[in-house]
Amino acid sequence: MAEVTDSEDIKIRLPLKIKFGGGVGVEAALIQLIATWARSQENPVFHTYVERDDREKGFSKICESFFGITALALSRNIFCSDGTTQVNKSEALTPAKPRMDALKKLDFQSAFKGLRVNLPCIKSGSFSGLIEPLYSNETVASQARFKEIISKSFEAAMPQKTANWAISESVKSRISLAVRQLFLNTDQHARNDELGNEYIRDTRGILINVTSYTKSESASLAGQNKTLGNYLEVAFEKIKGEEGLRFLEISILDGGPGFSGRWLSKAGRAISFEDESKSVLCCFQKHSSTKNNQSSGNGLDIVLNILHEFNGWFRLRTGRVVIEKAFSSKSPSYEITIDDISRTNAYACGAAFTFVIPLFKDS
Repeated sequence: MAEVTDSEDIKIRLPLKIKFGGGVGVEAALIQLIATWARSQENPVFHTYVERDDREKGFSKICESFFGITALALSRNIFCSDGTTQVNKSEALTPAKPRMDALKKLDFQSAFKGLRVNLPCIKSGSFSGLIEPLYSNETVASQARFKEIISKSFEAAMPQKTANWAISESVKSRISLAVRQLFLNTDQHARNDELGNEYIRDTRGILINVTSYTKSESASLAGQNKTLGNYLEVAFEKIKGEEGLRFLEISILDGGPGFSGRWLSKAGRAISFEDESKSVLCCFQKHSSTKNNQSSGNGLDIVLNILHEFNGWFRLRTGRVVIEKAFSSKSPSYEITIDDISRTNAYACGAAFTFVIPLFKDS
């Protein structure tokens, strides 16, 4: 990430697949990296692995992922694998159109392959980024619509023949409320820069994934991340042996000014880590808000309450700040404190909020 922001002449290549299917926020982090790269480059250049004589198939493969579409849309110049054949952006993004059309119909299984649902709101050229079903007449869809989106997403993401894994309507309602609150943040705060100027090119959206890991796989997934590792270990204590445990993972992300940028109306890279930490913490305080409306500002509090209710875990990456926290229904508080904040060496634009909830049979 540091190389991306420190140099004005970085060209990127991207993998077509991510280890563990992009689990536990990996794909969201990659999209955030792409957005940071595009914001820091005067002329973002994307060198693809697409063969010159097989462009239709090659770009269709790239458009199978949220991060692939983001890289194409935010680039100014796109090249085939030979490094010299330049491809028009509209041609490269043509395979994305039927996927976006399927999203409008809530046909998530046809839109993207695999047990995942991608809802990319990408603004580039003629694309406004205000996609159905997340928007209706350029306004964020209603809570009832978000519950329908979440319900259809679970149907697409859950494996077949898993009736005993059915998620109750009350759980769907609570999760859809959390997702909508986080998406409202991207709509209200991430479509413009820190000075209020609307972005010409932009990426925001939602990734929904249901994954199953064994205990050993989860340990490998967590790696050196002690907060996540401890959380997964506790979750596995509720089942026997090496039986796989299923997790619901949802990421809401954007490539905007980030929490501190929009709070302080200042470019993120110019903000000290101390000021950034304070502003991010203020965003999490109940009834704090970047808006003037006194009734607003409790959206993040609602999300934390829901994660606390379902024994969830979350990570937020914005600017140089990372917040990770595991919740338990036994814990008396879900408050975020300065002790939950850690620092990364490299700046990342926007915000990527990923939360994980364990799913148990007959939940």
